[in-house]
Amino acid sequence: MSRKENWGLPDWRNANAYPHPAKTSRNAWAWEFLRRNPIYRKWWIDRYEPLTKLIVRPRLVPETNRKSNHKNFIIRLDQKKQKLLTIPAKIVGYNPSVRAFKEIKGDELKVYNEVKKRFGVTIPEDPRKNFPPASFEKSFIYCIPGPRSISDWEIEAHQMLVIFDLTGSIQSQTRKAREILKDYARKSKFLRSPHRHQLKHLPIYLRVLDAIDFGTSREERAAVFFPKKDNSKPTYKGNEAVRDLERAAIALREEGYRSLVIY
Repeated sequence: MSRKENWGLPDWRNANAYPHPAKTSRNAWAWEFLRRNPIYRKWWIDRYEPLTKLIVRPRLVPETNRKSNHKNFIIRLDQKKQKLLTIPAKIVGYNPSVRAFKEIKGDELKVYNEVKKRFGVTIPEDPRKNFPPASFEKSFIYCIPGPRSISDWEIEAHQMLVIFDLTGSIQSQTRKAREILKDYARKSKFLRSPHRHQLKHLPIYLRVLDAIDFGTSREERAAVFFPKKDNSKPTYKGNEAVRDLERAAIALREEGYRSLVIY
């Protein structure tokens, strides 16, 4: 699919054609990797693109009628009363044919819920364009003091609920919680956020993905990215170095882009 479509990719051999780490936001980096994801590209063509003729861009609008049965809500924490406020909301999108906003529901709403669940995106964008970046779902740390029943709390696959005892040592509990979270992140498919010094490698990861997209061989990539490495028998050091780049780049493209989003 990639070679038949024009995905707006730069020349992978030209390093200057790619974003600069110091001048690019982490959200923009996340979008650069997601728009190269073949599953997201297929989803856009099959599921979302047919809707773009009617709906250009959705947004959340609070409901004025508190009796509304709409299932989407804006949840806020009332700091003074220390309780969660559930505010009904609806998703609307601009319909250019009638020059007005309309409520998104039915099959259209299913599509938005689907992209949020599968890709962590609240407002999708065309993967052929590098700007504007898609809007990503942000993660929050929920602090809910007791006593309170949370039996109906829905925990997603990428989340973990940790309960602290305020009468115990906060320092020891946070240290233990940190160990548990790290261990779970290491064993699961969810990648942790890269260290700051690794951000400088993001442009070359994009170049590797684009080189793969254009159908180049590993030898071609090694000649461009590691021209000084010996890529002859029996070591093939250039190929080995490219293979390491490919692993990191593909991991960011598949799921790791989520770790780049600013929370």
